Amino acid sequence: LDLEGGSVTLLCSYSTTVTGSVYLYWYRQYPSRGLEYVLLRVARGSPYENKADFAEKRFSSTATDDSTSLSIGELSLSDTATYHCGNYKWTFGRGTRLLVRSNVTNPQPRMYHLKKPRVNDLSVCLFTDFGNEEVNMMGINNIKRTPSMVAEKRLASKSLGIVAWNNNLDWKCQAKISNITYSLSNSSDPYLNSINLAMIFLRVIFVKTVGFNLLMTLKLWSS
Repeated sequence: LDLEGGSVTLLCSYSTTVTGSVYLYWYRQYPSRGLEYVLLRVARGSPYENKADFAEKRFSSTATDDSTSLSIGELSLSDTATYHCGNYKWTFGRGTRLLVRSNVTNPQPRMYHLKKPRVNDLSVCLFTDFGNEEVNMMGINNIKRTPSMVAEKRLASKSLGIVAWNNNLDWKCQAKISNITYSLSNSSDPYLNSINLAMIFLRVIFVKTVGFNLLMTLKLWSS
């Protein structure tokens, strides 16, 4: 588990009966995907290294007689994957899973209870703008949750959010971070407010358009 923007070094031990040069490979694998070539490093000989295009700047490797390493700099969320090392005989181990966390600065956690008209059997909570700490959604055990990260390029900022929902209408929106409990926010969110205002504006325009069309139709029929 490493922080976005930082660096990490993965280690891999190997054994071989080869007396000459040993070719050591690194691959990465995303969930439900095949292996993706990262780089090749030669041990016990010329320090040759070959890299995939995406690995040219941020990935590097070292090798000794019994181990190899993979270093990744300027970590990004796309680096989250399982990394495999192998020798020239295509012998792999289980791999090392790397998880990169978002680097969120100045978090201001807020909780909102989302309601949809005419839906009486669903309780939905939106928890936004929290940091890298583990979030514990409180109340009941079988909460369904979807985490996400939003990057605001215009504001040069990032925020983490979780949408949690359950069929239990008695569930109160609460979350705990580092022994601090957060409940429903008393302040409104400007972005959500703007969306609500836009929806109201569009509905007014729609009603006026329907009314105007109906009036014109009646005039045509009467003439």
